[in-house]
This record gives sequence, structure tokens and C-alpha cells, in this order.
Amino acid sequence: MSLEYLDWNELIASHFFRSEKRVQPVYLYVTESLINELGSDRGGDLQDFIKTLNTGVPWVTRHNQGICQKALQSWENWRDNPHYNSDYSYPPYIGYLTLFVLAAGIEGDFSSNSYYPRLRSLLGEELKTGQYPSFEKMHQLWEDLEQWANEDTNGEWGIFNCITIGQNRHISFPLAQMLLTEEEQKNLPNIFAEADLDPLSLPSETAIASLLSLHGKQYLRSHTLNLLNENDERCQILIERILEELNHWDGSVIETNSKIYYGNLRLCCKLDEIAGVTEITLRCTSRYDLPENDLDLLIEGNNEIYSCSEEIGGWSSHLKLNSRNLDASQFDFDWEKGFKMRSQDGEWCFKFSGSPVRILIKGQNYDLPGWVETSQLPKEKPFYLLVHPDHIEAIEAWGNSACQGFEKVRINQGLPQGWSLFKVDFAKSDNLVKSKYPNLSFPSTIRLSFKGGLRLDRRNLFFTFAQPDILLQGHNEEIDIDCQDQKLSPISFGVYQLPENLPLNEKISITARHQEEIIQQINLTLINDNLQNSSNSNDTPDYTRDVFGSFTELEESNHAKIRGAIVEGFEIPEFNFNTLLPIQGTNRIIFIGRKVGQIATPSEILEQDWTPIWAIASGRRSRVQFCGIDFNEVSPIAEKYGDRKQLKQWKKFLWYDRKVITPPKEQKLRCLWNKYQKEAKRV
Repeated sequence: MSLEYLDWNELIASHFFRSEKRVQPVYLYVTESLINELGSDRGGDLQDFIKTLNTGVPWVTRHNQGICQKALQSWENWRDNPHYNSDYSYPPYIGYLTLFVLAAGIEGDFSSNSYYPRLRSLLGEELKTGQYPSFEKMHQLWEDLEQWANEDTNGEWGIFNCITIGQNRHISFPLAQMLLTEEEQKNLPNIFAEADLDPLSLPSETAIASLLSLHGKQYLRSHTLNLLNENDERCQILIERILEELNHWDGSVIETNSKIYYGNLRLCCKLDEIAGVTEITLRCTSRYDLPENDLDLLIEGNNEIYSCSEEIGGWSSHLKLNSRNLDASQFDFDWEKGFKMRSQDGEWCFKFSGSPVRILIKGQNYDLPGWVETSQLPKEKPFYLLVHPDHIEAIEAWGNSACQGFEKVRINQGLPQGWSLFKVDFAKSDNLVKSKYPNLSFPSTIRLSFKGGLRLDRRNLFFTFAQPDILLQGHNEEIDIDCQDQKLSPISFGVYQLPENLPLNEKISITARHQEEIIQQINLTLINDNLQNSSNSNDTPDYTRDVFGSFTELEESNHAKIRGAIVEGFEIPEFNFNTLLPIQGTNRIIFIGRKVGQIATPSEILEQDWTPIWAIASGRRSRVQFCGIDFNEVSPIAEKYGDRKQLKQWKKFLWYDRKVITPPKEQKLRCLWNKYQKEAKRV
């Protein structure tokens, strides 16, 4: 049975977009062998596929105007097209996009940057250079595919994001699909982990190309590795695609059938230039949510336990040793070589990437105090450099010739032995250092990205109450940023704020232009943050899950379902304070009541007829937390409760262990705690 064009379209689209790819990135990596494999059951191959492309969809009328006009006609108003019936599940133009991707991967006697002769060769036409007729209009199909995948189907069959970069943005669409195989795409997290890359601080293109070449040898094809060393448009598109994947990487890697979460260790610096003193500490960073409990970390060959807890936006608190901030300058490890810290259960690994030159920028970029380490040379911003003694001469030569306000800072205390600190108002050029020190390099291509905001998922859905700013990198004063036909003004260097009153639940485009030419474009959608109003709105999509955590459509029923803070079809029990465990991550929790002898573990407290006043976390770092309800009814009562064993336990925790339990910090609670200790002394 022969295949018509729409049959091919369904076969190809269903291979890439399917339920197993829900909210995962989809790339149309197409090869001749794939086309032959998909059509084999029905006697079709690549040549049959190309013939159907020339025939086009049943409603085509522009038969003699070229393949791109047929593609356009398959796209125009396809959602309302009466000829495109319910037998088909996918946009009817995906077959044509497949053709354009296939052309990007054709081998042969073509120059490396030659795309259009490849396309003509695939179609059996005369080989010649120059843009294919109407090819500049194909961006409408790619953008519609993004809308269909991300908005129409809510990412249920996969996420598709257009990549537009370079001077010829039209060919960047198909090129971006073919630069990495599915296997290479799958291996990127392993490379990111081995290269100590941080999704919260993206490196420059120069740095990431160098790191990928070094750490990707067992994961990437030689063709891909060679491309990373080329200085052409394909290399720029490849790096942009990899940066996009790094930006979304949650830090997880599958190793020997278990998931390991990787993060980074970053220097944080408190500086007093007048006194010549620095205080350098370490924080953990991770795209994946850090544990709610304290995180204990070890270094191989070292029995010391370093601890931290989640603090803000993917950052931990300062690493502590024996309850004091770890002095990173006195660490027994070389900053130039780097080291690793792992959690005791092996589930977390944080890497301190080795470098002889380390960059510090203002912590306010991350809502942190002081100065914080970053992995890319800032443009037109002040920064500090921490420099290993063997590299001071090279950095001074660059700083004195290519930086404004370059000077050495006198530091008497707080730096590792031999290291120096330099202050820079801003760097004017990276030419003298970027080849030797990849982190001392500017972005080399125009790149738009989102900064901050509260993102729902990879579809670039943001809540309207937490909109992102727009970050422009690798730019100059000739680049204009537009949003919804409004020209944006920077609020700081390279950072732009979205305009007010943007529409909800619609694609919003942000475009970088150079003299009216589009250089790059990114899209986002704002969704309503008013859950109560959105539940009654026909315009706002409903995201609900059933009791098993699976997505369901919102409908009138008595079945339990949850949507954000709204729970329907389930009667929520009255809140009982006895079920609260206010302290977690310790060896043991004990609840203490008002009466002498009222003591229970978490499993026992649910069966008690009294309300706990204190929760004591006993273990390596014992502490107490107040959990009473009414402060007027929390004083200890001398009346005895329970048996002799309970009385002894009550006295043990309140009196005998008083020196090893950290009391509450608040004075009011500390006084109350002392009353309980005095009562326990009399037992």
C-alpha cells in the first residue's frame, strides 16, 4: 500500500512527538536510514517520501511554485482546514520541516557552510548557490510547531523550542536539529558533570567549547568535536543549543542505575580593602532543589563533616565546619586543581572547579551579599580577580593594557598562600587572555536569555507575578531589543525589563535586532497567578493532577484532584498541630508537653490527648524548637502524667541533657525553656 504525503507526515511526527517525551526537549534529528525505517512496513523509502513532498497536501494549488510554497500552503490555516480531518494528529507541515533538516545532514562535495546546494541535491534539482525560493518564509512553520508543541498540546508530546542565531537565521532552524544525534543529546548531562559546568552561571562560548572538547571525547562524535573547533555559524548554533540544554539541566546524572545530583562549589568573598582583610567562604549551588534538611558533605580521605542548608534560589548557606563558616583560604586543597565533596549517602556531589584565575562579581546579581564567583568575564562591570602566583605576570600584562582601573589590592589576611587579589573597573578586551584562560572571555555571539522569574517548565511559561528580565550577552550599542513592538531600554548593562500589561496565555516574542535585521528571538508565555480567578476562567488553561500524580482534564466530578493550592473532590481534615514535625534531618525527635511526664516520639504523638509545647531534635546537633499554639497556655504544670519511665525520660531531656541541647534564640522562648528545666530539676 503506497504512502501519501500526509501518511508520511504522521509516521515521522509520531516518531518524534509522543507521550513518552512529555515536557522533554524534542529535536527533529532526521537521517536517510530513519526515513527508510519508518516507511519500510508500507514499502516506502526516501525517494518515495521526496516524491510525495513534490505532490504535497491534497489541498495544494501552487503546484509549480517550488517546494517551499507547497510547505507554506500546508501550514496556512491548517487548524481550521476542513480537508485536514480528525484522522490526523499532527501539524501537516512537519514532513517539509523534516526535508529541510535532512538536507542539513547530507554528506558530499559541499563547502562546510553550504546549505542550499544540499537541499537542491536532495530534491534532484540543479546544484547552485543562493537562497532557495521562499525559504525565508519557513520560519513561520518552525514557530508554529513551537506553538503547537508547547501551547496547543501543553508539552504532553514533547517540548520544541526554535533556535535562531547567526547572520542567516533561516538556516539556523534546520541546522540546530542535526548538530547532535539522539545519543549525543542523551550524553550531555554526563559531559556537564565531568566538566564541572554550572547551569546557574553559564560560561562563555570560548570556555564551553574548550571544556566540551576536553570532556566530550567519549560521548561526542569526532564530527561534533571537530565542529567545536570551527569558527563558523554551525559552531555558533551548536554551542547555543548546548548552552540551552545546560541552562535547563537539573544537575542529575544516571550512574550505575542510580541518580546522582551534581552541583558546584562557589567562592563567596567579604572584603575590607582599608583593613586589607578578606573572608572567603564556600557555598553550594544546584539547579535541583537542595534537601530541606541540613546537607552533610565529605571529602575523600578526610573525615571532617562539612554542612550547609538551602538558602536562596539554588544557593546554600555558607559551608560550615564545627558550626563555624569554613575558611576557604585555609582549605587543604589547591584552588588551581579543584576537589569534590559528596553527601554521606552518595546522592549529591559538589565540585570545586580548579582554575588559576577566579572571577568575583557583585553578589547582588544572585541576591547575595559581598562578592561571588562567576564563570564568565563580565562586560562593562566591576569585578575582582583571584590569581595564582604562577600566573600573576600574565594577568598583570593583560590588565594593564586591556582593562580600565586595573590595580592590585593589598591583602594582609584571608588569601591562600601566594595568591593575589586584583580590582578591575571593567575589561575592554579579552584578546590577550581568552585562549589561555577560557573563563576570561566575553560572549562571542549575540544571545538572549531569561534572567530570574518563576518558570513553570521548559515551555518558557512564567507566572505573571514573577516575570523574568531579559539578558542580552555578546552585544554592543547597535543592538535593539523589542517586545511586542515596544523598544526596551536597559535597566542595567545588558539587562532589560519586560513592559507592563503584557497579555496572558499568549506567546510573547522578544527580539534582538541590528538595523532592522533580526539577530535572535526568544518567546515566553505569562500565565495567571490568581488561582481562584483562573479556576473560573475559560481563557486560562487548567493544570490538574489526580491522586496518582498524573495530569487530568478539569471536569465536574467527585474525584480528588489538585491544582496548585486548590484541592477538589476531597474533604481536607482540620489541621492538627500534633502532626507537625518542625525539626527534620536529625537522628531523633522528641515532643514535650506541659505536664511532667508528657513525652512522645513522632509515631506516638498522634495517639496522645495533649498538645506538644517543645520539639527536641536529639543527635549530633541537638536543639529545641517551640511548637505550642497559644502562648498563654504553655507554662509547665507540676502535675504528673504517665508512668515512672515517662517521668524519668521527661527529666532526662529537660535537665540531664540541658548542656548538650541548644536553647531557643528568642529571649521570650529562652525564658520559657528555663522554666521547664527548673520544673524538671524538681522531679
